[in-house]
Amino acid sequence: MRYVNSGTSARSGVTAIELVVVFLVIATLATVAIPRLSAAREQAGIATARADLRNLVSVQELYFSSNLTFSSDTLAIDFSASEDVSLTITEADQNSWAGTAVHAAAPTITCQIAVNSAEESESGDNQVICAETTSSNNGNGNNGNNGNNGNNGNNGN
Repeated sequence: MRYVNSGTSARSGVTAIELVVVFLVIATLATVAIPRLSAAREQAGIATARADLRNLVSVQELYFSSNLTFSSDTLAIDFSASEDVSLTITEADQNSWAGTAVHAAAPTITCQIAVNSAEESESGDNQVICAETTSSNNGNGNNGNNGNNGNNGNNGN
């Protein structure tokens, strides 16, 4: 048996309307996804800054056990902050130390820690606290903390 085309030609391909609809669907999905990805990147940056401060606690304790004082210089204790983290030891002496860290992905959030310090963080000793920066930012994304000894937190690495 033979089938005969009834005279209408079958076209293949997509119309302009179909392309516009697909484009609008993709654009809508992108407007939802991009802010979520930005927020996830910021949260990852904050987690990295927190981890760097926690790692600094261990390194400072090792330094203290050998020298009976805490270091104010990340180079002296051979500590390297993660990429894009500006870490500063803000105070250090025989009894205490404090530090801050800011990640480039979250430049308005400053994480801080204080160990046996007058600057002790609000929730207690050895706790990393991250909060929105209230002071004016100098526009370079690191809240004025240029790392320890002017090395932008990467400690020469």
